[in-house]
Amino acid sequence: MNKLSVSNTNIKLFGRGVPVLIVASVIGGTVGVSLACLMMWLSHRSYAVDSADKHGISVKQASRLGGVAIAFGILAYLIMARQLGLQTPDASQGALQWFRGYEGLALGIAMVGLAEDILQKISPLWRLGVPMAATGAWLWFAPQILPSNMEFWGFADLLNHPLVMGLAVTVLVVGFVNAGNIADGANGLLSSIALCALWIVYLEFSTLILFAALMSCAVFFLYNILTGSIFLGDFGSYGLSAFVALSLLDLFVNGDASMWFCAALVSYPCIEMIRSMYYRHSHKIAMMSADNSHLHNKLYQTFKNSGYSSLVSNSITGLILGAFPSGLVAVFFVLGLIPSQSSLWFFVFLGLVVIYLLGDQLLGQRLRQFENGQAGSPKPSTSV
Repeated sequence: MNKLSVSNTNIKLFGRGVPVLIVASVIGGTVGVSLACLMMWLSHRSYAVDSADKHGISVKQASRLGGVAIAFGILAYLIMARQLGLQTPDASQGALQWFRGYEGLALGIAMVGLAEDILQKISPLWRLGVPMAATGAWLWFAPQILPSNMEFWGFADLLNHPLVMGLAVTVLVVGFVNAGNIADGANGLLSSIALCALWIVYLEFSTLILFAALMSCAVFFLYNILTGSIFLGDFGSYGLSAFVALSLLDLFVNGDASMWFCAALVSYPCIEMIRSMYYRHSHKIAMMSADNSHLHNKLYQTFKNSGYSSLVSNSITGLILGAFPSGLVAVFFVLGLIPSQSSLWFFVFLGLVVIYLLGDQLLGQRLRQFENGQAGSPKPSTSV
């Protein structure tokens, strides 16, 4: 790449960065502006980057250190809160009320992702095994977060046993971490889903770290969809997904939400992971390998085929799949249209599965028709 093209790229990125800085200052104040500037700087680094075609949703290399930026934002907000002497509603418990108790586990899982971001050669077995071992060990010493007395249609005694429930929760948490990693990309999708989920949990518990995570995710999401030059990376996707999974588990056990409400809130990455596993099995692809057959890849490519630029296609994809279903479920909750404990959320979740499968089929057919049309069109003659 010559100096002129590099200069043009920097000018374009700065041009997009100006509205980001303005909105970031409104959303997150001084910390928000600092976070946006940090992401601008990270976007120009030559290390910890992914090739343009790895996620199937970009045409340029992108930094995979967005998670580092979010961690910086969370830490900065907490330091500011400490300096200002802010307390949560239950001030009698002091600094302990800043956290819910599982943040250390989320950070530990995130460190596995950070090692992969830097080394990019950790085996899938280690990336799966270490989070499972860490989650299992944490649940052993903190069994109070495990669900209890759940109805299981005649198997309640067996499935409510602490060891069985602990294994199930471990699989669910680590499974969602991998689901979130699948949804991560330069389109703001995972951060928008996390925003909706953490917003609901914050309305219930109002801890300062939830507020810090919300503000940091909001600024990251804005920068992510406007520039497409940075994404969460494994550190960010592992840590944020683990934090969301544990927060929703906390909401289910200690708050006022049903299991199916939580499932509907983060349904896209969960459904996508199950469908992706089926796809890899049916096409004899290694289960832990990456592929670009996901719904967000198909939606992105559909917009690209319609003539939109890569950045616009990216942003629209993230906004659509973030707003539906997670944003819609969050709005239903806030407006009180369906109580969070209602059994109707089971049917909402089933409906979301059906809509996802239909959308995946329709987009797949449209892309195949486009490819067949392209292949069948006559090539321009080169003869004189």
